[in-house]
Amino acid sequence: MGFYVNIYAMIVNLKKEKLYLVKCSDWQVAVSSTDHYEACTSAVTHMINEQGKNLKLSCVIVSVDVSSFAEDLREDEATMFHPASKILANAGLHDISKNLKEVFGT
Repeated sequence: MGFYVNIYAMIVNLKKEKLYLVKCSDWQVAVSSTDHYEACTSAVTHMINEQGKNLKLSCVIVSVDVSSFAEDLREDEATMFHPASKILANAGLHDISKNLKEVFGT
C-alpha cells in the first residue's frame, strides 16, 4: 500500500491567527486561521483543490486549535466538531453540502 506525504514549512504570526489541525475522513491538514470555522473552510477548500472528486468526506469535520492546546494541554477545550455540510456551504459548495445533508441528515 502506497502513500504520500506533503511537508510544508509554515510560519504563523500567532498574534493575528492560530494554528489548527483539521481532520475529516482519511485526511488531515494544518492551517492557520482566525477561528475553527474558517480553518475548516480553508482546509476543505485546499483538499478539494488537491484531490478533486477523489476527496473523501465524513459527516463531521474536527478542528483542533493547536496554538491553544500547546499552551493549555486540555485537548477537549481546543477541539471542536463541525457538520461537514455547514463547512461545505461556507466554502460555496452548496450542491455538495445539500447532498451530504440528504445522506447524513446533518
